[in-house]
Parts: sequence; C-alpha cells; structure tokens
Amino acid sequence: MRNTILFIILALSVQFKTSAQSNLYSLEIQIIGLKSNNGTVLFQLSNNENELISKKSLKIINKQCVFIINNLKSGKYSIIYFHDENENEKLDTNWLGIPREGYGFSNNASSKFGPPPIKDRLFDINKNIKIILTINY
Repeated sequence: MRNTILFIILALSVQFKTSAQSNLYSLEIQIIGLKSNNGTVLFQLSNNENELISKKSLKIINKQCVFIINNLKSGKYSIIYFHDENENEKLDTNWLGIPREGYGFSNNASSKFGPPPIKDRLFDINKNIKIILTINY
C-alpha cells in the first residue's frame, strides 16, 4: 500500500513537472541583410511592459546572425537590434541623430524618428517560433 501511494505521488509530480515545462517556448531570430561581417549584432528582447528579458551580442556569419532564446513564457515580446560595426556597444549616429549603423525592430516595424511604438513591435509567443528580420541601413 505504501509503495502504491509513493508511486502515485511520484507519477503526479512528474506529470506536473512535464506540463509546467511544456509551457516554455523557444524563439529563433534570423537577422538578414547585413552589409558586412564586421563587428557584431547587439540584440534586446523585452516583454510587453518593456522590461528587458534578454540581451545578447553575436558575431556575424555570411552577412546574417541567428539568435536563439529558450525557456520563454507565453506572452507578447518586442525586439530591438543593431549592427555594431565598430564594436563600441552603441548605435552610432551622425550629428542629426540619424543612425550610421544598421538597425531594426520586431515585425520589421519602421520608424522615422526614434524607435516605433511598442505596439507596432509586439508579437506573440505561444509556441516555438522562428522569425526573420531584415536590417535597415
């Protein structure tokens, strides 16, 4: 009897752990259209409250870059990234504030003056997804 109860408790805890883990998702982001392999791409993933979830820097291979983020909860997220050609960890601009390095946003959202509103950048994660983003120069 005692062994049966222990077995049931163990089975329930494994089932609970498995269902909790299945609510976490992977996001693969491919950034294409980079003009060179120089430098890195700096990338930020934020939630719908604009809280930073992940910040990464990756080398460029064949004028593209691939970021993979695992263990994301279901929800709305936003991406901002730029091509840090000189690896100074900031988006270089001219004297008018116009970017000298490539940049982009989730949903390939466009902007004229500063980043587009977060509502234009938000996308849903409720399964494992792959997205392709094209950088702007």
